[in-house]
Amino acid sequence: MSPRLALLAFIAAAAPSDVAAFPWYAKADDSAASSEPPSAEAKSETGGETPPQGAPHGAADFGGLALPGNLRLHGRFDINYERVGYSDNFFRGQDALQNYHRLLFLTRDVKDEPFSFNLEIIGQTWYEIIYRKSVLDGRVRIRARVGRILVPFGPDPLYHHAYGGRAGFDQQILPVIWSQHGGTVNVQTQVGPLLVADDVYAVQGYALSRADAVINLQSDFSSARDVRFGFGNRLSVSYAPFTVYYSAYYNALGFGRRLFMQAVDVSIWRFYGVPVLDRLTIDLGFLRADVSGGKERGYGGAGDDYYHLASYLQLRYYALDWLYIQARTGVKLLDNRRGFLGDDTRYDVRDTTSHNLGIVARYRNLTGAIYHFWNLEKRDEVDDDVLRFQVVYEF
Repeated sequence: MSPRLALLAFIAAAAPSDVAAFPWYAKADDSAASSEPPSAEAKSETGGETPPQGAPHGAADFGGLALPGNLRLHGRFDINYERVGYSDNFFRGQDALQNYHRLLFLTRDVKDEPFSFNLEIIGQTWYEIIYRKSVLDGRVRIRARVGRILVPFGPDPLYHHAYGGRAGFDQQILPVIWSQHGGTVNVQTQVGPLLVADDVYAVQGYALSRADAVINLQSDFSSARDVRFGFGNRLSVSYAPFTVYYSAYYNALGFGRRLFMQAVDVSIWRFYGVPVLDRLTIDLGFLRADVSGGKERGYGGAGDDYYHLASYLQLRYYALDWLYIQARTGVKLLDNRRGFLGDDTRYDVRDTTSHNLGIVARYRNLTGAIYHFWNLEKRDEVDDDVLRFQVVYEF
């Protein structure tokens, strides 16, 4: 993966729920980007992790700042004016100013060298050494990464999730930036018209503080001195404008308890040449995280096992190449003890449905966006709707 494409993936992934990515990552959640999909070469480099098909024409090229030693510097900065603390009527809300991005990325990648690296400088939220190799006359490409890697769970960008209907810095079930120390190997190949990619990985995983604790998937990670490893696999298959992902993750949590998490995601890019569909993108996904086991340790089994569940559906309509309208909805249900799609006997303020509408416009390096979020709790409604005006600059 080239440093530029890796950087674009990370910046799109690190975005708050409604911010711009770079042009070839217009598909990334709430990214105010160009409507152009990536070239076939770009798609090949990322193993189907970008919107398929079509070559960009007129998309801005953010080459970043060239430095000595084949290094390159990129950045992303934003400012957000928000109305918060209300339900339905934003005139009753409070003013807030937020800055979600102060990001600088340093990359080095030389075409004929097998090793490269990527580093987020300010927060060190992500840093990795990359080794790549092609085998079988280039028909199979292998890429290994080690360091604080982006965990390849769910659709791309690798850890930018919309489960629950919120995304980026707004989403509430998986880490905002899911990066952990570990390693991963990605293998990708072309099988007839299909582009197939598979990621196998091991990372610093989750741990429970006590046997009866309900795991928080955003924060309950094991410590560096008492690591519990998580193991996962993500398979993606792309055909024309369609990409399907299946993700699986396993983690022994302690006390005999174990986490098994699965997700299925589908992305449908624009059908060029087909009226209406040539301006529409569709993304949808479903996640279920089951915690079980431990009965032999005195805790677990029926009544004690539980699962978290989340879903999303997102539509985008590109009215113009530089302007699109977005609608997204999703459900988040925590600590379910029965059923498959939720347990209405246990609903509380943590269980939510979220809806959002947005209008996004982009000119070169600058993006402007307006979003409204309706955040609805299953029990004990909270005044937590949000109106957001956003300006983003990247280079």
